[in-house]
This record gives sequence, C-alpha cells and structure tokens, in this order.
Amino acid sequence: MGAIVGSVLGAGGLIYWHSAMRQADGSDLFPMMLERNLFVATALLATATATGLVAAMVPAIRAAKLDSVVAIRG
Repeated sequence: MGAIVGSVLGAGGLIYWHSAMRQADGSDLFPMMLERNLFVATALLATATATGLVAAMVPAIRAAKLDSVVAIRG
C-alpha cells in the first residue's frame, strides 16, 4: 500500500513541479513522460525491499533481546 501511495504522491509532485517550473520564455524545462510500466516496476521493487527489510529485522530484534554474555558463551 505504501508503494502505491508513494508512487501517486511522487507522480503528483512531478506533475506540479513540471507545471510550476518553466524556462524564461515560458516553455517546458524538459519533456515529461509518465510511463505506467515504470510505476509498476517501482512498486514491485519497493514491496520486495520492504519484505527483505522485515525479514532481516525479525532475527535482529530477537538477538537484541538476548544478554550478550549468554549469547557469546552459547
């Protein structure tokens, strides 16, 4: 859900910035092309990254709860 919201907010910010920022003669700074495939790929990558982050946090939190001396001695 966060990847979708982030993509929508990012696209909205880009559209706003593109309409607000112009060259001295009033023309566009750059041509803007929003591709749907780019948003889908970014959302999938963000989801995979978040899953990996959660998978790494679970054992780290469990290890942080251990007493270090007990963990070293086994």
